[in-house]
This record gives sequence, structure tokens and C-alpha cells, in this order.
Amino acid sequence: FEMHGVPGAKHCFLEAGNGAEISFVQLDDPEPRKAKAGKEIPRWPQTTLDGGVPMPGGTLAHIAFRCGDVEELKILRQQIEDAGVVVSPILDHGMCYSAYFRDPNGFHLEICTTIRPYNSDEVVPRLLDIRLGAKDGTN
Repeated sequence: FEMHGVPGAKHCFLEAGNGAEISFVQLDDPEPRKAKAGKEIPRWPQTTLDGGVPMPGGTLAHIAFRCGDVEELKILRQQIEDAGVVVSPILDHGMCYSAYFRDPNGFHLEICTTIRPYNSDEVVPRLLDIRLGAKDGTN
């Protein structure tokens, strides 16, 4: 399905057995552009979160650990915070809730719980064959 907050991104979950899933994110190739001389180095992908906040590098490449329910997610998030780790608030992705943090080596990690099954609007195999982008045609 289309990934909210990331124009041109497609999100796919595959069942991996024993209650586990593997998630893949595909981003459309951005249009090439020259860097502003002396001001920036071109980056890929250039994505922003809802509200235009830049997405931290590496956030699309992370490992997620599923909690049994919302209560377990809240308890685990609190344990992570109590250990002195900076952890995001619990975010509502529509079909699941997640919180994000980094391990001591800097790897991005997620704790999450599914709150409802996928609906028919989210299971759209044709998305694999089309290019998504911002409404103005940019990525």
C-alpha cells in the first residue's frame, strides 16, 4: 500500500511464518537535480515526514519487533525510555502503532503492535507496477 507521509513510497508486508512479517519499502527514483554550489551535497532518497519534517537517514532500514498488544508496547516503550534511550512517542500508522529508537550501535529499531487486519484498500498489488509521487509531480 502507499506509505503515508512519504510521497512515492510503497510499503509491502510478507508473512514470514510463526506470526512474523518481513516489510519492504520501495521508493520511486527522484528526478535528478544539481546540488546548490557550496551549500549541499545531493542526497537520495530525499524524503520528509508528515508536516515536512526531514526523515532521519537510515529510518527506512530498520528491524521491527512486534509486541502482543498495545499494553505490551506501552510497557516496553517505557522500559526503553527508563534505560535512558531516546524513544519516539507511539505513532499511529492506521493498522499498527509503533515507537522508534536506536540501539547502542546506532541501528534503527522499532517496537510495534498490529491493531487491525489489513483492509482491502491497503492490499493493492497493482501498486508494484506504477510510479507514485507527490501531487505536484515531484518526489
